[in-house]
Amino acid sequence: ACPERKRPERGVQLVYRKATIEPVRATVDRRLARLKLKAHLQEDDKLLTVRVAEGADTSRIKALLATRAVLDFCPEDEPVAAAWCKPWDGVDVLRGDRTCALKGRSHADVVTALGDAGVPVSWTEDGLEAYALRESRCLAPRVVSAEPREGEMLLEFDRASAADFGKLTTEARGLRLIIRYDGAVRVAPIVRDAITGGRATITVSDASQDLEVLAAMLVGGPLPTLTLEKEAPYGPPSL
Repeated sequence: ACPERKRPERGVQLVYRKATIEPVRATVDRRLARLKLKAHLQEDDKLLTVRVAEGADTSRIKALLATRAVLDFCPEDEPVAAAWCKPWDGVDVLRGDRTCALKGRSHADVVTALGDAGVPVSWTEDGLEAYALRESRCLAPRVVSAEPREGEMLLEFDRASAADFGKLTTEARGLRLIIRYDGAVRVAPIVRDAITGGRATITVSDASQDLEVLAAMLVGGPLPTLTLEKEAPYGPPSL
């Protein structure tokens, strides 16, 4: 009797160029495992090659690798804000005891108003509001658990990050806490009380965001920038 022929493997091969020589395979493996996705990974100093078998969810795997997943918590800095919180043509300036924000009629209004101020600014998702902050004070905690809920993400930090987050929110009471994801501001709530339990909840305003993918990226930890250079089928052609 002839042995049963093994079905040839087919699928898609994704080739990513790495921004640094830093190894990324372990982080990608953690992200894939979180979503129960399978892929074969090969890595060298310059490239990460991902082979995805036919029928696997390639779009989710590409989403996992398209984002660095850097989560920052940045308290507004009152002295910095006060230094540049002044009227500009076409822009309304909102002043408060501890808050200084710019609101323009359009993104262009705000950009024109700021000009060459040379002050670090983060933008809200719609681009109409900016907050001054001191970048060096931002905290990027290590997330050990991320639980998605409707429009929210429940986060748990490791012990060291929990202590740092407690100190940060203690010092930031009464100020805005600017929450950024990959450099883009998501929300900027005012801190009412110190958060010392090592847990935090963030709002996810983008309804199109796959929260399970977001959770996998946050727990896996940040990646260096990966640029998709090639996407092509592998294996013999289907008949």
